[in-house]
Amino acid sequence: MDIAIIPQTVQVPGSPMNTFVIYDDRLVTVELFSGEVVLRTPQEIIHHIELFELFMGHALTGAGAKAFLLDRADEFMRERE
Repeated sequence: MDIAIIPQTVQVPGSPMNTFVIYDDRLVTVELFSGEVVLRTPQEIIHHIELFELFMGHALTGAGAKAFLLDRADEFMRERE
């Protein structure tokens, strides 16, 4: 499993209104406050794949994500002192 982080300082053109899970090219689920929606149409699935790719394009991954988290942890510990 990989971790991807979008720092608060990064400007992303759009923001997720709901949590969604892309299972494959046939199924996406979207979590709403009132329940869960199952999407199966190609257009809806493509939309969510493109949305995911947009966010991943602004995210830190791998060594960059690790360095970011370590820096935040160090900052947190300094503030506690």
